[in-house]
Amino acid sequence: MRGISLTKNDIGYHFRKNSSYYISFMVSIILALIIAIIIIISNEGYLSLLVSNNKILYSLINGTATLNNIFFSRLTNFSFPMLLILILGLNYYLCFFSFVIVMYQFVVFIMTAYAIIDIYGFGGILSDLFLIVPVNLIFFVILIFLSVVCLERGKEAERNRYFAEGYNGLFFVKVGACFLMVILLSLVVAFIFPLILKSAIFSIF
Repeated sequence: MRGISLTKNDIGYHFRKNSSYYISFMVSIILALIIAIIIIISNEGYLSLLVSNNKILYSLINGTATLNNIFFSRLTNFSFPMLLILILGLNYYLCFFSFVIVMYQFVVFIMTAYAIIDIYGFGGILSDLFLIVPVNLIFFVILIFLSVVCLERGKEAERNRYFAEGYNGLFFVKVGACFLMVILLSLVVAFIFPLILKSAIFSIF
């Protein structure tokens, strides 16, 4: 059972071993923030760049979306880039495209958060601070962790010249934990956020 367990020591060793990857992703996030700000400032039509899955947030705030629609929309929106990263993870060099995926997702997140403020004013600020930002920051932690897990496995496979290297029980535990987390996040968005939005603090919407 030790081979498929995920202990505190495993997690600590993972972060120490892959610190350079995590630093690189932090730099990518900063670059994505700069890109998002430039787009918002220079292009008044930036709303057209938002993907449809993010537009469910407007329905959530307005209270017009059903719980099932919210859940499956967020789950799809969270899961698609994760699945893409897993596919790219089949090859070590393709793994590096995960930086592009993370940057793109962060740019869209920033533009969506700003659009909510632009449309709803002070209510949008509250929505971003208490709802949108916390969930998405957790999602980016999960996305970056998954990316590094794939990079770590790909590097091991490349070094040993063996494609299946690293596809072990611990790898799948890490991947499974990531997908479990996004399911829980989607449930929070679908079934807890609507209750919060109906509270007095968000009656401004």
